Formats: sequence, structure tokens, C-alpha cells
Amino acid sequence: MVYIRNLTTQYSSSRGIFNLNLTIPRGETRAVIGPSGCGKTTLLHTMAGLLKPDCGSVETGGETVRIGLVQQKDALYPWLTALDNVLLGVDRKSGETEVQAMDLMDELGVAETASRYPSRLSGGERQRISLARTLIQRPDLLLLDEPTASLDEFSKEAMQNLLLRIQTRNPVTTLFVTHSMEEALFLGQEILVMGEGRIHAVHKNPFYPDTAARDHKSFYSEVLKLRESLKEVAAV
Repeated sequence: MVYIRNLTTQYSSSRGIFNLNLTIPRGETRAVIGPSGCGKTTLLHTMAGLLKPDCGSVETGGETVRIGLVQQKDALYPWLTALDNVLLGVDRKSGETEVQAMDLMDELGVAETASRYPSRLSGGERQRISLARTLIQRPDLLLLDEPTASLDEFSKEAMQNLLLRIQTRNPVTTLFVTHSMEEALFLGQEILVMGEGRIHAVHKNPFYPDTAARDHKSFYSEVLKLRESLKEVAAV
């Protein structure tokens, strides 16, 4: 369980997040959408410990929590192979660790890239390697900052399907930021609509975790509801 209480991380009088409150039950996923500059990434980075809040707190009920962060830019080390990037920061004394990494890469569909360097990987492969590097740490809290933004539509949909499969098979408390209303509705159990550093609306997702949700016309009707929420935020 993650408890965010009266959280404020401020850049100026109008930029940042302000007195934000949010609870994420263990193993559940929250999607965050909103206009550029509304505080989405600031929230994510404050939760990850990359930014120090001015006041308020991010609490985990007294438990020690491992946090995994996947950013929009994959930040792979160009001089390391895909496998070595996945194993970065992991104790490699046990041969089991490398086996686990290969199993994870196989699940993510990138096992065949293990010996390649990042310059020889596609954008989708790089993002999957970045995700594998985070997941092998077994995070209790997974933070995703627009993980599909740099991908083409085919790779984006494949990545979304993969994330949903991972989450339903082994639920991890997750918060992810996206500009895509369709992605938010496909992956989030609840969708948080942010504006000017605050959460303005919360939409419960009637489709989660339906992998065929995008085949239903009613899915796009729900997308239109999210669009209306975003328009209301923009008008504030």
C-alpha cells in the first residue's frame, strides 16, 4: 500500500504538485494523464526519491519498499550488451542470476538480443531491455514515465499488451504516466486526471484487465469521457 499525504513539490507559484493525496492499494495500477506541465512527472520523480518534496510524505505503511523506475528514455549503457544492461546492479556471483535474466528477457521477447549492443537494438527492444533491468530487481513499487512514447504504433501496442500481461500475472503496485488516453484506459485500474499540480478527477476502469478491450466500441466511448475530463482541466 502506498499513501501519499499532502504532498507538495514546487518549482514556482504555479509549477509542481500541490497538497496532493493519493492511496494505491498493494498490487494495483494507477494511470496518470493530464496536460504537459501539470505535474505528472514531478509526482513520479518525487515518489522515486529523485525530487525532495517541500512538504507532505510518500508512505508505505512502515514497510521497506524497493522502487523501480522506467523512464521515457531507456538510458542503456552503449558499451554493455543487452544482457549486461539487464544485470547492471545485480549480484552476479550466482549463476542463477544470469539464468533469471535470460528467462525474463525471454518472457519480454528479447532473449535473442542478449549479446547485442544498444546501437543494434530497435526502440521497442531497448524499452523492453530497460523494463527487464527494472523488473529483475523485483520492485515492490513500479513507476513508469511514458514507457511507450518513443515507439511506433505497432511496437506501442505490443508493449502495452506485455505490460498488462506482466501486471495480471504478478501484480506489482504501479503508477504510470502517459499522454495517451487509450493507453491509460487499457493499463490503469483507475485513471487519475491531473491539472495544475492536482488530481481533478478519478475514473474507475470498467475494462481492466481485458486484453481485448480495444476491440469494443464501448472502450472508445470511455476514452471520450476521459477526453472530456481533460478538456475540463484545460479550461480551469
